[in-house]
Amino acid sequence: MELKQFKSLRELCSCWQHAELLDYWLEKCASDHVPTRAALDPVEIPRLLPYVNLYDVIWNGGGEPHFRFRLVGTNNVDLYGRDATGRSFEDAYKGETLNEQIQVFSEVAKAWTPILDRRRLPIEGRDFINYERLLLPLSSDGETVDMIIGCMVAD
Repeated sequence: MELKQFKSLRELCSCWQHAELLDYWLEKCASDHVPTRAALDPVEIPRLLPYVNLYDVIWNGGGEPHFRFRLVGTNNVDLYGRDATGRSFEDAYKGETLNEQIQVFSEVAKAWTPILDRRRLPIEGRDFINYERLLLPLSSDGETVDMIIGCMVAD
């Protein structure tokens, strides 16, 4: 994997939270491998914690991945008006929103690629809120993406 290609992603980060998380993630990358969850120390990124989510990537038998919220930052709980910690995407999202979320997260997991995108909050009554998110792959064995760290910042 060519991690140097992701350094140019920093130029697209429009907020300090994404720039700081991307720099931290790149710093934790070992040679050409994405970091493990164990390599990330919350004590080193206290300013980011309210904006950070962790997602489990579940590869049931090598087919399509499933996703579960492992941790939701307090700022994101306030933004969504709920805490999805421990919930699967199928539990947290419905319809087209579920399909869109699975598609984006699958791309991160399958292609080992960070994604920076802009969306509207998929919550009725809050769908006027725009947010930007950065999704970064993590791998405990260097062969499979088993977690994704994300950072969400609303306008």
